[in-house]
Amino acid sequence: MDIFTVHLQNRKKLSSRINLTQLADTTNGYSGADIESIVTEAIEQAFVDHRAELDTERLLKVVNTTHPLKEVMKTKVEEYQEKFAEMKIKKASKS
Repeated sequence: MDIFTVHLQNRKKLSSRINLTQLADTTNGYSGADIESIVTEAIEQAFVDHRAELDTERLLKVVNTTHPLKEVMKTKVEEYQEKFAEMKIKKASKS
């Protein structure tokens, strides 16, 4: 939820028409970069459609067509995880 808040505030698009809890629940497992991409794409679509305000529905439409990098690059991520385990490197975060 915080990641959506940051990206929407930075772009001055945070409003009461956006259900941050619903977005956070729907994007569980998405990275910060994935969420930033979703926000950017939704803003661009709103602009093209001549819509000034962003809402949950538009953001969810973009979420439904966006796959998290972790999923898209699953093989590479697994390879790196194995290498990190071999070298006993700890993750910087818990996710």
